[in-house]
Amino acid sequence: MRRKHIVSSMVLVSAGALLAITFVGSHPGGSIRATPRHNASALLDAERVLLERCLKSRGFPSVDHQAIRELPRERQQQFDHALNGPANAKSVSVRLATGYTVSRSTSGCRYEAQRKLYDDFARWFRVSTIVNNIPAEANKKASGDPRFAEAKTAWSSCMKHAGYSAREQLELRAKPPSKAAKRTDVSCARSSGLSVITERYTAQITREHRARIDEYRDLQQAALRKAEELRLLP
Repeated sequence: MRRKHIVSSMVLVSAGALLAITFVGSHPGGSIRATPRHNASALLDAERVLLERCLKSRGFPSVDHQAIRELPRERQQQFDHALNGPANAKSVSVRLATGYTVSRSTSGCRYEAQRKLYDDFARWFRVSTIVNNIPAEANKKASGDPRFAEAKTAWSSCMKHAGYSAREQLELRAKPPSKAAKRTDVSCARSSGLSVITERYTAQITREHRARIDEYRDLQQAALRKAEELRLLP
């Protein structure tokens, strides 16, 4: 179990960083982009450079997933500590509107990379976590709409008719879909009315978080300037 956690942590660095940079709504049509895509990509690259430098300074010149997976158990634990800090490290937490509390260690290379890029790590973590939770918050609101269950059933039937099993439908929400699956998802969401409902609630939640979104954008712009100063950009 420990080994799985360690390998997953490395995956979350990339996924988490990307989410922290560019937010896309949970269903077709609902999207917010605090910075243009090329700027978001630049920030992700800059963070990756800082992360790799930190890990290298701690004795991990390669952060290749397969290479980490093949390390001895003790070495994997050392990698996990280098990446996320020790288990008893201090952390910052955010209580989300969906009822979940998200925490992040203030130790380790993942923390150090984001602290150097965004300066005030605690502020960045709280703001980015709240903004990136907008799709989940909108979905929670939408699920309370009497029309939501009917639309979701219609969406599921549409997907099933297109050849996607119930399990595959769940997987579409858990991992990036193929282009074909994404097209089918978009089409079924529209025909079932599901996208209309989710977009309405996404727009509502977005308005409620406008100040946070503006703050998020400002932090990204400042991080871009910092990345240029540190010569992290090509």
